[in-house]
Amino acid sequence: YAMCKEKLAPGGILVTQSGCASVRDCHLVFTPIHHTLKQVFPKVWGYTSCVPSFTSEWGFNIATKDADAPDLYVGLVADGSLEKRLAERKLDTLSYYDAITHTRMFSLNRTVREQCRDETRVMTVENPLFMCGADTHATVFEEQQQE
Repeated sequence: YAMCKEKLAPGGILVTQSGCASVRDCHLVFTPIHHTLKQVFPKVWGYTSCVPSFTSEWGFNIATKDADAPDLYVGLVADGSLEKRLAERKLDTLSYYDAITHTRMFSLNRTVREQCRDETRVMTVENPLFMCGADTHATVFEEQQQE
């Protein structure tokens, strides 16, 4: 992520898919990615969206090196700038995304927020995490075999 930070243009953002962000599984990959990004970038926001094909609430993280970036959790919605930006770009009639949806996506539930707060793992080349491995999904495979 440090290399990505170096390559970002002023005002640029990094967005990364961050694995399952459900209450049960967010600690497997979502929270370590969030915590690792916070070690590199001054501003990091986690958000979620339901991805039906994954049958789960899926997590993503946005990071920027711009310390003055607006707060994506509340800033863009509270001051009306999100709706204004969407209208300026003729995106105010999207079927899915608007200010209310944005608020939902960036409103992590308490369990996920607390696990992000308490996360200590930092991903490195020497200490990677993988989304789909025997260690992260062992119970899923065990449950399928028992059925």
